[in-house]
Amino acid sequence: MTEEKNEIEAKKDFTIELRKDMKEKFISVNANKNQFAVDLDKLTAYQLAQLVSQYNHFPKEIVSFLIWARKNSIKQNWHAVTNELTRNIGEELGTQSLGFTHYQILLDGLKNGLGANFHGSFPSTYTTGFVNGITNVMQNESAEFTTGAAYALEASAVPELTIVQAVVKKLFLLHNEEDMQDENLISFFKNHLSEWEPGHEEELNKASKQYIKTDEQKQQFKEGFFAVMKTMDTWWSGMASEIIGLQKEPKGEIK
Repeated sequence: MTEEKNEIEAKKDFTIELRKDMKEKFISVNANKNQFAVDLDKLTAYQLAQLVSQYNHFPKEIVSFLIWARKNSIKQNWHAVTNELTRNIGEELGTQSLGFTHYQILLDGLKNGLGANFHGSFPSTYTTGFVNGITNVMQNESAEFTTGAAYALEASAVPELTIVQAVVKKLFLLHNEEDMQDENLISFFKNHLSEWEPGHEEELNKASKQYIKTDEQKQQFKEGFFAVMKTMDTWWSGMASEIIGLQKEPKGEIK
């Protein structure tokens, strides 16, 4: 009876199947397949710092990704989607965090806790490819496609950030020989995982369904969704090959 009920619900809400496929098929959000999550206890502080320095480019660029998606929703007069993306952009820029951008909170927390300045870290080839890849996806002219792409960013946020949080906690433990202490950084992860990102996913999901009605629209939405997930997976795989493959590390401070 439960399986039958789930199938009925999945037909009503096509995003249920998308989220299920995302969690099963993509290493970006699967802690059992993501190499950084699987090998976490084997990695050095230097390797973890290298990953964090590259990951930081994602929150740095997230607003520009969402602005591109919003341009299409504005053109189509999809007011509910536009309003939700605008709310999301506002939160990223500090409407719920005393005017401090989420990116700045992350950087400040890392600097205060680790004594390392991650601001201005140079993007690797894979990170540049990630930023360019997501930008290209968001520049698609189909509102269905780019809304699906934006939804992927929100639906994947909690499971991916859970992996990142584990990496940061391990980095603090290795570098400081104690747990993560910075209150702003602790709040950064707590608010994203328990409030901000679940709210973004839920509200964009609701808004999208006001306009994504036909099978053709749903297909375009799915294509945008999976285009983002594939780009994210390429980045995580690239980071694993670049960072976990390191045999030697320089001495001194993590940077």
